[in-house]
Amino acid sequence: MRLLHVDDDDIDRMSVGRAFRKAAPEAPVESVSSGEAALQWLAQATDVRSLVVLLDLGLPGIGGLGVLERIRGDRRLRPVPVVVLTSSEDAKDRKEAYRLGASGYFVKPTRASEITELMAAIGDYWSRSSSRVAE
Repeated sequence: MRLLHVDDDDIDRMSVGRAFRKAAPEAPVESVSSGEAALQWLAQATDVRSLVVLLDLGLPGIGGLGVLERIRGDRRLRPVPVVVLTSSEDAKDRKEAYRLGASGYFVKPTRASEITELMAAIGDYWSRSSSRVAE
């Protein structure tokens, strides 16, 4: 499994990256700070079979929902799990994310221990899922 973390907040990228590396030390983590950078990274990725995208909604430029819509509109990227990790508790955002094909939706935890627990759960779930797909 590999993780692409898309978030414009430097502290969130750092804390989520650290928590994910702690939870899944064998899984590479890439981080980008904008929707445009995420789409460019994905366009250049040669193998997306074991990739999971962790996506914030409140991005400058192309927002998270726009990124999600473009991922789901791309036949090569469509199977990639996209897990929304955002500060938005708005039911409309959650509903729209799922309508566009989000694989999960989580509100960003505020405590470091909660971030670590969530990253461990995400890493465990998608590692198991991607290994079943590879079999």
